[in-house]
Amino acid sequence: MKLSKAIKKFDASITVEATRRLYHYAMASLMDGLGDMRLKAITIDDLQQWENRLDKTKSASTRNRGKKLSDYTQHKMVRQVKHFFNWCVK
Repeated sequence: MKLSKAIKKFDASITVEATRRLYHYAMASLMDGLGDMRLKAITIDDLQQWENRLDKTKSASTRNRGKKLSDYTQHKMVRQVKHFFNWCVK
């Protein structure tokens, strides 16, 4: 299964709209960083490279547009991606 299809299924499994919006940014960042790879082809190295690029990523939020992502935001995105891959395993 491709990453985009897994993300769509994951998105559909989230029942609370506010939670879905929170996960959207992390999932979009993951797709931008990895491309539409097959899930089985994604390696720990791919994910570590994505995580390392977060430090150079600029915020897209209205309030912080153009500023570096905070450490908290980066940590939150990593947790969300981890949750996504745990969901994929189930």
